[in-house]
Amino acid sequence: MRTLATAEMLDAWEASLAVPGYARAAALLACATERDHADLDALPVGACDALLLELRERAFGTRMECETRCPACAERLELTLETSTLRVDAGAPSVGPHRAELGGARVTFRLPTVDDLAACAEASTAEDAARALVGRCVVSIEPEHVALDAAQRAALAARMAELDPQADAPIALVCPACEHAWTEPFDAAAFVAREVDDWARRALDEVHVLAVRYGWSEREVLALSPARRRYYVERAVQP
Repeated sequence: MRTLATAEMLDAWEASLAVPGYARAAALLACATERDHADLDALPVGACDALLLELRERAFGTRMECETRCPACAERLELTLETSTLRVDAGAPSVGPHRAELGGARVTFRLPTVDDLAACAEASTAEDAARALVGRCVVSIEPEHVALDAAQRAALAARMAELDPQADAPIALVCPACEHAWTEPFDAAAFVAREVDDWARRALDEVHVLAVRYGWSEREVLALSPARRRYYVERAVQP
């Protein structure tokens, strides 16, 4: 992976706007990795998340400011994470096929990919999405015509998490207000996409201010370092 210049990052952001949900992850990575979309869409989710963390480090550094709410009392929590704490020390996962014995059923399955998550993103509920994901990833079941029940689907999801631990990197949290403790999954695709979106809009705001004030083109503005752009913007908006 290479570090993208400002203009290239904006191109990647613009390309990602054309696709929904998790598919944005592949669109953002396509420019930085120079891999085609089909290759990225076929990656196991954990492999994609690892690439997204590297993209984030190259673009914005290792320190991440996050926020969430306590599920018990709704207290707002602010926390700082390092990308290194979210990396799972495991080898690259194999898509499969894999096999598992689930309550008397012999299931052949593959790991969820970026394309699978994108395809299930429009499900109306989390349960519907999970059911659709299992439907896409299960290759065969023996005996035939057996439908997996909720317990078997949960066991299958746990087995998938074991095989692709980077895709399920939970954060341990404790609420300072009510002392409730829980774990919350870190959604690398959503987090990085949101950060890139916020950054891109700030960068384009700077282009607008400097184009109006000095008549510079977008290319000229983006050629400046971030520190110089901020300085010129501060001067441009002074009364």
